[in-house]
Amino acid sequence: IGVNNNPVILTVNQQVNPGSNGVADFCPNDPTGYDLSNYILPADNGGDWTLASTLMTSGLSFIFDPQTNLAGVYTYTVVNAPCPALSATVTVSFFALPAAPTLLNTPYEACFGALSIPDLTAIGTTLTWYSDAALTNVVGNGSSFATGETAVGVHTYYVTKTDANLCEGPSTTVTLEIFALPAPPAAIDKNVCVGLPTPNLTATGATPTTTLTWYSDVALTNVVGGGSSFATGQTAPAVYTYYVTQTDVNLCESNATTVTLTITALPAAPIAANQSACAGGVIPPLTAI
Repeated sequence: IGVNNNPVILTVNQQVNPGSNGVADFCPNDPTGYDLSNYILPADNGGDWTLASTLMTSGLSFIFDPQTNLAGVYTYTVVNAPCPALSATVTVSFFALPAAPTLLNTPYEACFGALSIPDLTAIGTTLTWYSDAALTNVVGNGSSFATGETAVGVHTYYVTKTDANLCEGPSTTVTLEIFALPAPPAAIDKNVCVGLPTPNLTATGATPTTTLTWYSDVALTNVVGGGSSFATGQTAPAVYTYYVTQTDVNLCESNATTVTLTITALPAAPIAANQSACAGGVIPPLTAI
């Protein structure tokens, strides 16, 4: 009896490598795209990425966008029939963002021409100052920021805080207002003859709420009076010069208006000679020099 030998072929398929499980943490507002394959490498190509059974992309590379993609468990699965499919996962979480910084020493205000414009200050670590709401133009770093602004107007800035995870939080809006100076007050020079009552100097402010201040020096260091009317107390013949300013509701003091009080000395008595005449004669005129 003949015996047929039927060959038996054993095929051993090499198993695929889906990589190892990984963990990734991102800042939720990070504009950078991250390839999740870097968190499972080494791994074979040709698999699919899914999130809760929803296909995200095919191929080893999957660019995760923290601003648009969700946190969760992303699964990379490689099929190698007839062998079972193998998978690796990347668990993605988001860091909590730091709170917006708190400002110090508000409000930030100054009068035009002030010797010192206040710095903007905030509380927090790794503070960044921007000149635009889109947070693209960095103008300063640290808790204090000197703007360098001198022009009249409202100047707006934005400050953020970055934490130990390098996550930058939402911004706090900061304004610096530089007020225009009020106009100098209106005033009239006064003249009087010596011996007559000395008139008060008077000035008018722009509004009833402005405060008028009188000085005796052009440097505006010696205050001698306040209000719309100022009694100088001068009586001797001379020209007296004073300076009056007005301060508005923003506590900004105007440039000064110069006001003079002139007390004029009386002229000397004329010189005249007595005259005499006989009755019926020519009466001479009286004369004086």
